[in-house]
Amino acid sequence: MAPAPQPPRRGSASGGRGVGPGGSAPQRAQREIPSPRIVEYFDRGDVKAPNPKLVGADAETMARSFAEVPASQLRRFYSDVAAFGRKLEAEMNMPPEAIQAQMGLLKAKAVYTVGRGTVRNNDFLQFFVDHAAAVKTRDDFRAFRRAFEAVIAYHKFYEKK
Repeated sequence: MAPAPQPPRRGSASGGRGVGPGGSAPQRAQREIPSPRIVEYFDRGDVKAPNPKLVGADAETMARSFAEVPASQLRRFYSDVAAFGRKLEAEMNMPPEAIQAQMGLLKAKAVYTVGRGTVRNNDFLQFFVDHAAAVKTRDDFRAFRRAFEAVIAYHKFYEKK
């Protein structure tokens, strides 16, 4: 039994299915999500010794590379991070898997934002890919949040409006 034909979508002669004049789908460049790079939140693995580069030189470098990214987009992502941070502090028994799932969702939102063209910056996507892979514990999340805060602070200086 053949599937029932779907009515065409409004505003598209081809029914909104991406079929071009020759009857074939237009070719789209194949994009890939970048591989994560290593992020070191702590010197010597000691949670009492945060890595100063993350909130210093590395944050400034990232902010400079995000100069074209609107501050509103960074704030939108940071609001998710801040809200989860509050939840994390309120729920002392939250398992590491819940933290990792939240970071996976943050990465997915970054992929979506870049994929739809809202942000056209590969470094932006790389930032969230790297940190989604690196955050495993409550302490890692706190360190990520501080690093993200530093990026936002530097971004205010480097942002191109």
